[in-house]
Amino acid sequence: MYRKKKTAVVSTTNDISTNEMHDDKLLHDLNPEQKRAVTCSTNQSTLVLSGAGSGKTRVLTSRIAYLLKHFNVKPYQIFAVTFTNKAALEMRHRISQMLPGVQLNDMWLGTFHGLANRFLRIHHKMAGLASDFLIIDTDDQLSIVKRMIKDEMNANNFYTDKPKAIVNYINKCKDEGKRSTDIIPNKENKFKQLIYTKYEKYLREENKVDFAELILLTKELMEKEIDLRIHYTKKFQFVLVDEFQDTSTLQMDWLKLMMDRDDENKIVRNCFMAVGDDDQSIYAFRGAQCINNIDEYLKVLYLERENTEHIIKLEQNYRSTNIVLEAANAVIDHNHSRLGKNLWTDIKNGEKITLFQASDATDEAEHIVKTIHDFNHRHPNIPLSQIAILYRTNAQSREFEQALMNGGIKYRIYGGIKFYQRAEIKSALSYLRLIQNENDNDAFRRIINFPARAIGKATLEKIETGANEKRCSLFSYIRCDPVLSKQKKILEFIKLINECKQRILENDVPMELYEQALYIFEQSGLMESYKKKQEVERLQNLSELCNAMKQFSQLYNTNDLTQYLSTIVLDTTNTQDGKLDTTDEIERIQMMTVHGAKGLEFHYVFIAGLGKFI
Repeated sequence: MYRKKKTAVVSTTNDISTNEMHDDKLLHDLNPEQKRAVTCSTNQSTLVLSGAGSGKTRVLTSRIAYLLKHFNVKPYQIFAVTFTNKAALEMRHRISQMLPGVQLNDMWLGTFHGLANRFLRIHHKMAGLASDFLIIDTDDQLSIVKRMIKDEMNANNFYTDKPKAIVNYINKCKDEGKRSTDIIPNKENKFKQLIYTKYEKYLREENKVDFAELILLTKELMEKEIDLRIHYTKKFQFVLVDEFQDTSTLQMDWLKLMMDRDDENKIVRNCFMAVGDDDQSIYAFRGAQCINNIDEYLKVLYLERENTEHIIKLEQNYRSTNIVLEAANAVIDHNHSRLGKNLWTDIKNGEKITLFQASDATDEAEHIVKTIHDFNHRHPNIPLSQIAILYRTNAQSREFEQALMNGGIKYRIYGGIKFYQRAEIKSALSYLRLIQNENDNDAFRRIINFPARAIGKATLEKIETGANEKRCSLFSYIRCDPVLSKQKKILEFIKLINECKQRILENDVPMELYEQALYIFEQSGLMESYKKKQEVERLQNLSELCNAMKQFSQLYNTNDLTQYLSTIVLDTTNTQDGKLDTTDEIERIQMMTVHGAKGLEFHYVFIAGLGKFI
């Protein structure tokens, strides 16, 4: 059922001598509160309230390294959750530098979704999945829901809900731990509920999971399989959670299942450390329940708000000036439900905060452009990339774009079409997906006639109908249908997929991951199609995709196509898929939403449309 490992003996004493502690290189340059968090007892769970710019990533990595070095903890006994894959990779790299020679492959370090993916790959049979299950993104969800709505329209079913609203409804239900069978249909949700039911059935038949399903299925499996839950609660003696304030209710429920409780349910025997900031909770719209989860965390781990052994506050800020911190403290102090902390810094003075009340959006944008020109004149050595304009939604960017263009200032919008969402990349990945899993109907639909093969809409509808009747995948159907399989264009497509699969997956001589991609892109005609149309940017993007695959292979030491496809769907912080594009040598103003700015730092920041935040 699952792989067992020998349990290592973990020292539960914290009697390292003061001299040894001071001499430890892991603790160099840490302030007193950071040291307290890193060296706190191994038999006492804690909540670390980490203010903005207080060095929480350093504290987390140092804590893990300290456990490995001083307490005979093995990497496989650590379960560490980060907010992004980028943060996980950075932490793993830092720990490797702190402890050269220590193998960290067995350590469970990643995002909630990434760790759930790892769990379900191991226990896929128990979860009712095949080992090569595919993870779909929000675009895939939307396409599936649109097809289902179309089917209902053909059946004369009346509806008023938009596809995106239905996708949001499905995700919200899953984030709350609710299956379609858990919800009683009513007048308001009747059509959404119908689609949710069909959507669940479709994913099960297609061997696919969406983001929310990863965590929901993991939670359900741990609830259902008692022996499995006991195995993991004993295995993971140390559980660390970063950005705890942005944890959803479903994620919190999973964490509670990870607690190794005694028979009387009065003691949690494994050691938890949650690191977060109740002043930085900005993801309620994604299901984050900051205050509720903090209260629940304190309750289930028997922690007291006033006990300094239970709650450690990191209040020294290394990022901002005292002017910024005093203003921030004054504003957040009005939130009476917070646990309370007061950020301070040794960085004195700095520019004052200014407030400009504009008559309209155009006036505001023009004022910001004028201020940027003035700032650039006074500080020519500070690059434009260190200046950011933040707003609540991407829809607010239009006025600023126009004003910046009129003012001759280059800019870059963060949050536009992401690299992995571009049409040519989606098509390229669909070829990889179908070769990796012939039952991937969504990938089949995208590439059966791309590049154009004269396979029309009528033929595709015939394939859909036949596959539904035979209850098989679209690709399986065209291979076995006596008429379709003899059509020249269909036969060429079948031959293409079979030859690529044989060359990549069944060849005695293994190919590098990027070589697999290049081979497929050339054989499929993708490259040639874009060359004929002189679509240089699309060709460059395919080349960049191959480079990304090469980097992936080096980073994870694997050429496994399934692992790559799973990782890129989960990784929302790829350099080309979210974070700032540093390959452009032209200095530009950075424009993004407040949510998009999470974890980034800039020298000069405009918070635009402030009235819309209230």
